[in-house]
Amino acid sequence: MVDMIKVEVADLAGLSREQAAAFVRRRTAAEPEEDQSRPKLPTIDALNRVLPGGGLDRGAVVSYAGSSSPLLGMLAAATAAGEYTALINTPDRHGAVRSLHAFYELGGALSRLFAVNCPTDDDRLITVLHNLMDGVSLVVSELHPRLLPPSRAKILFARAASRRCTLVLLGPEHRIGGVDLRLSASCVGLEGLGPGRGRITAQTFRIEATGRDGRTRSGDFRKGPRPGGRMDWEWVEPSAEVIGLSTRAG
Repeated sequence: MVDMIKVEVADLAGLSREQAAAFVRRRTAAEPEEDQSRPKLPTIDALNRVLPGGGLDRGAVVSYAGSSSPLLGMLAAATAAGEYTALINTPDRHGAVRSLHAFYELGGALSRLFAVNCPTDDDRLITVLHNLMDGVSLVVSELHPRLLPPSRAKILFARAASRRCTLVLLGPEHRIGGVDLRLSASCVGLEGLGPGRGRITAQTFRIEATGRDGRTRSGDFRKGPRPGGRMDWEWVEPSAEVIGLSTRAG
């Protein structure tokens, strides 16, 4: 909140209309402008390097497509920082148990995650989204395009902004207008595998972020083990020790 500009009657006494207007202009120019940047939601530290504005805006609407691991990492980072989040329908094709296990491995706090099961084409899902945005900081949901015509999208996005709740919609089909950010993620490398043997110990993901300005920023991020058995993220440069992949993996 910016304090109002205080003007005494004596300041304007005896001034012509032009002089009074000049006085007002000088006073408004001297006042610090209100910061128009939106507050940021805690997320994967390394990811901030490719996000417009250097972070994930609270109240932003995000379209997300691709590998589920970075998405679960975003949820985990938010809960680890004390934020409450919600995941509507699991993004992992192998089921909720695997998704929640990966979320925990990435440092997520299960006590701060609402896991909701609701058919993606059920009209009640919109009501669920509205209710969740009243109480959590980040909502991730699959959503059938039929449920989100432009008129309904406008209302939903406005609610996200007013509640300062970041809304992430899954799936490449969400090419609707009005989103603040588009994210896509793909697995481009694996570590720990040898010819016919080994086990995956780390993965490298390429994440592309496109903001409202149309600029796309991208970077590679490594998900690897840290002390205590959990996983962590770091910005990486391409390495010969990483096995490159030509297809997306979760």
